[in-house]
Amino acid sequence: MLHLNCVSSQCAETNYIIYHKYINKAEIEYFILHNYDSSSFYYKKAFNNFNFIFARDCLIAAQIAVKEKKVEDAKLFLVKGFENGVKLTQLNKLYFLNENMNEERVVIFDQLLNDRIFFDFLTLNYLGSRKRYLDRLDKKMIKTQGENYILDQINKNRRPNENDTNRRKIYSKIISNNIKIVDSYFLKSGFPLEKRIGLSQTNLNIELGLNSLDIFEYFNSLNSKEVSEYNLDKDQFNIDDNGFYNSVSFCQFIHYTPFYFRYKSYFYDAIKKGEIHPREVGLLHDFRYKYEMNFNLMSVSSKKDFNFPFPKYTKRIYYLLGNNSELNSSLIKEINLERSILSINTIEVDLAKRNFEVENKVKIASFGFFRTF
Repeated sequence: MLHLNCVSSQCAETNYIIYHKYINKAEIEYFILHNYDSSSFYYKKAFNNFNFIFARDCLIAAQIAVKEKKVEDAKLFLVKGFENGVKLTQLNKLYFLNENMNEERVVIFDQLLNDRIFFDFLTLNYLGSRKRYLDRLDKKMIKTQGENYILDQINKNRRPNENDTNRRKIYSKIISNNIKIVDSYFLKSGFPLEKRIGLSQTNLNIELGLNSLDIFEYFNSLNSKEVSEYNLDKDQFNIDDNGFYNSVSFCQFIHYTPFYFRYKSYFYDAIKKGEIHPREVGLLHDFRYKYEMNFNLMSVSSKKDFNFPFPKYTKRIYYLLGNNSELNSSLIKEINLERSILSINTIEVDLAKRNFEVENKVKIASFGFFRTF
């Protein structure tokens, strides 16, 4: 079996601010300074020193290694990815968003996957890695969050001949009750996200042996009358394996309008513990501020339901403005400062990653909710 040097909890770092500094440095070294060896050094430093690793970082590092023909590094990074939720079967099903923002399949792993020695090595390491990954997940919370996600989706859409006000009132109660469960879990264990309940993946309940339908299985169990009555679309129940984050929980966070403000004072500590990715905090920030006045959008039906300080509009800090020409030097400096507080890399690095993604047809930037970067 191939492993990085430090795999025991006794030698593991626990401050994920340091982890993100290593990852950010690795990205700067490769995408800005074009220094693979230095980039690989920092990726290995992050992966070697921490027990839990964000799966997206393993995939980015592995694709860079393959691009640079560093096969041994690619093996290391992929095995670390398996230990943190990446499926072997996903490697030839990855897609990125091309220059037209259409999905296009990633082919960078194809040649190596067709190499019998390389594929046998991955297969040998995968089974044990996958078992260790599944064993560490909080199965009870996975089941709960899956059931709450289904409740969210079947109550979200306005019924035929129903007015918006009535639907918002019903939906607000559902999502508020769901968040109470998150509140209770957070106090004991942290956010129910990638570190605690893993990546959202199809057939995960089956793998874990849970007595609960997977989300898409639930949709398939509905008859046409129920689908019509609830005004549902099957895409609401499709789990995007290509997101490499916990979309089941994160979607509920987004739908609960005050979520960002409810947890704002806890986010830095949660980032430090690895309970939430900095970019997830950034997106929660952007989403709430962007829609600050639109109470018709999600769960809060009137301003009196909003029991948190009402914010003034601020600049988005996670994903780029729709028109990059708006990014003047003053604005870039301002946004980068906000990003640095959360340990998010600079806009310049993100632009370089996006350019690299499109030019090399790899999955480097388009991860996570809304597949933005």
